Amino acid sequence: MRIITVLFLLFIHQTSFADTSTLKNNTRESKCDECSESNSTSKYANSWHLITLDSSGGYLSHIIDEKTYDVITYDFSSVGDNEIPQDLLPNFIRSTPIEIINVANQLKTEFTEIEKILKKEVIPEKTLKSAWRLMNCGFCKGDIENYIKQKSSIKNSLLHIEKAINGNNITTALLSKEYTMNIETGGNVKFQLYTINFTDISIKYLSANDENGNEIPKHDTSLIGKEIKIGNNISAEFINSIINQFNLFYEPKNEFSGIIKDKS
Repeated sequence: MRIITVLFLLFIHQTSFADTSTLKNNTRESKCDECSESNSTSKYANSWHLITLDSSGGYLSHIIDEKTYDVITYDFSSVGDNEIPQDLLPNFIRSTPIEIINVANQLKTEFTEIEKILKKEVIPEKTLKSAWRLMNCGFCKGDIENYIKQKSSIKNSLLHIEKAINGNNITTALLSKEYTMNIETGGNVKFQLYTINFTDISIKYLSANDENGNEIPKHDTSLIGKEIKIGNNISAEFINSIINQFNLFYEPKNEFSGIIKDKS
């Protein structure tokens, strides 16, 4: 099964894609050590990778900048299992095939459309009452997924990306992008959107903030000791109504903020 990921942040590790750790060790993927997501200083850290098979049987690695959609193509067919030092990478640059340039342009069009749609949308209160409800919530991600699935224009954009990927002899695609949706009651949610065989949409929840800018952790244990700003719709009473069930409580520091503490 091919899983093409349409994300909103980092490289993915889905079963039918090469793990990014193989990008520097497997000649069928890439020899570009600088392309690894683990190298945070790399100029390729915020890029997508497409792998294609050329006419001579070699593999070309195409690096697409996720902000500009510019493409750099490398041919690592001759290097075997050897890693390439950073200063030698320019020696492996090749002309990017027009088909891949067209794919990059298609990605730009579709991802821009998805971003435009999500900027207009807000997660309604009936789907998510508050960003604070996401903490320790097993069903909230599914509720947000179901809301996004109702947007047929997003599915159409994903289908267009699938067509571009499948129609250009691309054997591997690592695509990533982070998206943010506002919540009707205040705050926002950051997540990655991906599709399995472009027949169904799923999301990977990343983080959330309430209307006061408080970051809401995924798990209550990460909340202990944090200073929380109150105001707007977020009161001490409201916070306690959420966290008391986890044996935590809000201790006021002043009229504007307080510390989350453990009752035990």
